Amino acid sequence: MDIETGNGEILQRWQAERSVLDVEITVGHVWMCLTGRVTHLSTIELVIAHPEGELSISLFCAGTKRIEPKEGSSAEYWKKYRQVLQVTTDGGAVCTISERRPEAAE
Repeated sequence: MDIETGNGEILQRWQAERSVLDVEITVGHVWMCLTGRVTHLSTIELVIAHPEGELSISLFCAGTKRIEPKEGSSAEYWKKYRQVLQVTTDGGAVCTISERRPEAAE
């Protein structure tokens, strides 16, 4: 996990605050999305519970980066989301995890 840039602290805050997260995962030609909350976090695993079960994302040898709003980006998107992390696993899955703002969490 990329602790140096503060991404680990973001994940810890999401778990502590039980933040509502929208997750999009792409592996090859397969794409899925879900909405859930962090239920487990360690240095090698992130588990997000959602209505149909749980999603385990391997953080072992994963790269994480924070996605920041860029000039000219969709204002509507950033009205709904507070922070966004992108996790790329050692298996090649790309997971984009977007924290909903409290007013958009319902």
